[in-house]
Amino acid sequence: MGQVVFLFLGSLAIGIGTGVFAFSLLLRGARAERAGPDRVRVRLPFLGDYFFSPGEKGRGLFVDDALTVREKLRFLSRFLDVDLALHYAREYDITYLGFEGDREDGSWSPGKLAFYVPSTTDAGGYSVFLNPDLDRAGVAEKLSREVGESISPDEVYPFLFLHEVGHTKKAGNQNFYAAVVNLALSGRMRSLRKRRELFALRRKIEEHADRFALRELRAWRRKSASFGERGGQTPSLPA
Repeated sequence: MGQVVFLFLGSLAIGIGTGVFAFSLLLRGARAERAGPDRVRVRLPFLGDYFFSPGEKGRGLFVDDALTVREKLRFLSRFLDVDLALHYAREYDITYLGFEGDREDGSWSPGKLAFYVPSTTDAGGYSVFLNPDLDRAGVAEKLSREVGESISPDEVYPFLFLHEVGHTKKAGNQNFYAAVVNLALSGRMRSLRKRRELFALRRKIEEHADRFALRELRAWRRKSASFGERGGQTPSLPA
């Protein structure tokens, strides 16, 4: 009887040891990789592939994505306060902020400072593009003359960004665009009167965007000055 028990326990120990050894081999050979925007594939030796989703409520993140975003935010911070940009992007349906140019090859036309286009994503909204290679001092002087208010070199990109935001529907500029479309559809654009009306409407569109940008830039200056007087750092906009 004792010999039987001994053999049983010995077999059990060998089985457990073999299982632990096999499991450790599986863990060592397992590989995890992205299989989509919200799926992870785990490759197990001999057993094949298994898929799972971390879930939107998870507190984790994909490291490669985080590193990419961090580098992009660092680049963005060379031109804009990141909190400022994200605040206005959320408020005014800016779904993409980039530095690609207006030409097909991604380069910028001479003299082009910034532009916006309706977004092509399913989310809708707008895409805003800023020229990253501007002479800030020269552009600041040009903008100051055009808007009749001093724009410092450090304010060039905030002003350009806010100007493009000022073109959006939520900023109140949509009525002007509707008028332009109605004018274009109402008669022959070759007539001198029609061209003058269209030019006047386009000028109103740009003036509206300038007023919006100046108003928001003044508010940010006041907020920054208030924090500076109290010995604080540059304020962050609400989350």
